Amino acid sequence: MAVNDIVPAAGEYFEDTLAAASPDLLRTMIREFAQRMTLYADFISRSF
Repeated sequence: MAVNDIVPAAGEYFEDTLAAASPDLLRTMIREFAQRMTLYADFISRSF
């Protein structure tokens, strides 16, 4: 499965901005995303 199959193309501006981002910013984005997904998974598991 390719990334393009999972994430809709956000446009050239988004891709340029992401390519220009610093490694620290990218690490922060991934860490915050993972934390949110963990919270979401905990919420879902408690709902059942």
